[in-house]
Amino acid sequence: MQISGLSFGAKIGAIPSSSLAGRKISLADMKLGGYKAFIGGDVYTPSGEIVKQNLLFKDKKIVAIDDFDENNIQDKIDYVLLSDEIMAPAIFDEHIHGGFKVSFHDSSEKEIRNLLKKLAQEGIGGVLATTLPGTSEQIKQQIKVLSNIIKNPDEDAARIFGIHLEGPFLNPQKKGIHSVKDLMIPSVENYNKL
Repeated sequence: MQISGLSFGAKIGAIPSSSLAGRKISLADMKLGGYKAFIGGDVYTPSGEIVKQNLLFKDKKIVAIDDFDENNIQDKIDYVLLSDEIMAPAIFDEHIHGGFKVSFHDSSEKEIRNLLKKLAQEGIGGVLATTLPGTSEQIKQQIKVLSNIIKNPDEDAARIFGIHLEGPFLNPQKKGIHSVKDLMIPSVENYNKL
C-alpha cells in the first residue's frame, strides 16, 4: 500500500496493510510505547497553526517531524494513518475542583480515578487538583486520597501534578463563597494539623 504525498524523507515505502486495515483511530486511548508514526494528520503547532505533518514518536516522545530515515527501524514502527483527526498537546488545568459530579474535595479515590479518565478523553493531560476549605481531618483525608493517585497514576487518565488547597487559610473578609466555620487562622500549629 503506497501513501501518496508522504513527506517523510522519501524513504518511506509501503506502510504495512495489516497496521491500517479497518482501524478506527482514537488518540485519547492510544498507548505510545516503542516507535509509532502518525501519518497525514493535522497537527496543532506551538505557533498556533494547524498544519499537515507526519510525526514519529519513540516511547511517548516526538523524535522526528516529517523528515526521518526509517530504514533501520521500519519493522519496529507501528504506522497510524490519520484522516480527520487533529493532534494537539494535552491541556494542563491549573485550577480545577472536579467535574462530572465528582469533586477533588470530598470524592472517593475510585470516583476521582474515573473523573481523571473522563478528563483525559476530553484532552486534559494534567491537573492541579483543587480542594475547598473544610475540617483539618477532612483535608488530611483528601490529601491522602489525592497523594495515592499521584503516586500510582492510571495509564489512561489525566495526571494530578499537585494539590491546591483553596483555604483553609483565607481572610474571613475575602472568603468569597466559603463558610467562615471552615477557615483557620494561619499558624504553624494549624498548618501542622494538615
